[in-house]
Amino acid sequence: MAYPDLEGRERAVHLLPLGLADRPELVNTGRMRELEAKMIDMPAAIRSGQTSFVAMGMDQAYGGAPAEATADEGEQTFAVLTDMLVELMREVAA
Repeated sequence: MAYPDLEGRERAVHLLPLGLADRPELVNTGRMRELEAKMIDMPAAIRSGQTSFVAMGMDQAYGGAPAEATADEGEQTFAVLTDMLVELMREVAA
């Protein structure tokens, strides 16, 4: 099963929508809306020897576009991750 391509957005940013979907009271939405987009190709950065968030340009330890995150996106991601987990469990049990 493929990871969801939610408008081609950075996979790392999917953590924030999960938080918005599950525990929105823990998300500082004011700060979230202030953060600039940082579209970082983490696998390519790691291959080129950048092994820390700072080296990759993520000095605040985030990637993607936090201001665009939504709870709906989080619900979609939870559904896909649940399907992936069930598929893996079935493979292991077979």
